[in-house]
Amino acid sequence: MKNTLSSQPAGQPVSQPSSSEELPGPFWPLVLMGLSLGTILTWNLVATLRDCYMGVRMRDQQDTAAAQAFEAEEKMKTLMFDLIALSAKNTEAKTIVDKYQIRYNTAPQAPAPAAGQTPPATPSAVPATNSPAAKPAR
Repeated sequence: MKNTLSSQPAGQPVSQPSSSEELPGPFWPLVLMGLSLGTILTWNLVATLRDCYMGVRMRDQQDTAAAQAFEAEEKMKTLMFDLIALSAKNTEAKTIVDKYQIRYNTAPQAPAPAAGQTPPATPSAVPATNSPAAKPAR
């Protein structure tokens, strides 16, 4: 019986292709590698652009939240000043100020030096060691 799948007679081993026959070229593997690389780079570009867009949106939301917080702080300061001023004349306002210990503090003052100590040097009295003028000429 003759093997219909090959041109070889039945019972003989299948021979290797001879050197004169063409082997498949590197075209398709290179095309697949190029498509894979293009897909990966496109995915990275899309992800980077999405992250950039989300970062801009987050920054805008933070700017809005900071502006709202500043506005609320200003309103609370106004309310605090009004309540402190009212507490001088109104006993209910004085009760609220005392209960919640509402105080208006001015800028903190530096503590006075203890007896026998000299006050700390001011920044202008300390020579600048990193400036070019402080370095000796050679």
